[in-house]
Order: sequence, then structure tokens, then C-alpha cells
Amino acid sequence: MEAHVSHVNEEENEDPGAALYGNFINYYSFNPPENRLSLIPETLLENIGLDERVLILDVGCNSGDLSVAFYKHVLHKEASGNDFPQREVYLLGFDLDQDFAAVSTCAPVLRSLCGCI
Repeated sequence: MEAHVSHVNEEENEDPGAALYGNFINYYSFNPPENRLSLIPETLLENIGLDERVLILDVGCNSGDLSVAFYKHVLHKEASGNDFPQREVYLLGFDLDQDFAAVSTCAPVLRSLCGCI
């Protein structure tokens, strides 16, 4: 698969309209994660037991902006909504396009939880 990625025309990678594997290089500049997080129902995690881990898999995470924003969103909802211990939340994001790993927005503290490979 790596050989396939290396044959990509560099001009295509720099064009924000180029969509190798469906990815848009500057996607979050015109569709920020906040716009999409507002669509998540408040009851998303309602039926998960308080002692259960939450495992999030983002297939095709692009640069990880939405992955990290969603992770933080879930943690915030957990922390602000009750007096119970916070659930364990884990996130793994990956993308076929190795160029996105280089520009991943995953904060250093989340690096082990969110890595585009």
C-alpha cells in the first residue's frame, strides 16, 4: 500500500480539492469540527454502563481534528454531567494517507490514543 501512496502526484496532494482516498487536505478549514459536534445527540452514551469503557474508532481520521474534538467532547460530557467516577475513554484514529500523519493535530497528551497510521 505504501508504494501506491508514494506514486501520488505532489500537485494533487497540495490541492485542497484533491481527494485521494476521499481525504481533503484543508477540509477542516471550511468545515470545522465544532459544526459536526453540534449534531451529536446528547443521549449518545446514555445506554452505556458507568463502569464500561468507551472505545472510539475513527476510520479515515484525516488529520485528526474531529477525532480529538470528539474525544474531548465525550470527556467533557462525562465530567460535567454527574458525581460518578469518569469513564475510561479511548480513541484510535487512522488514515490510509500517510501525509495526514505528518499534520496530525493530536495533542501530545493524546498521541498514544490518537495516531494516524
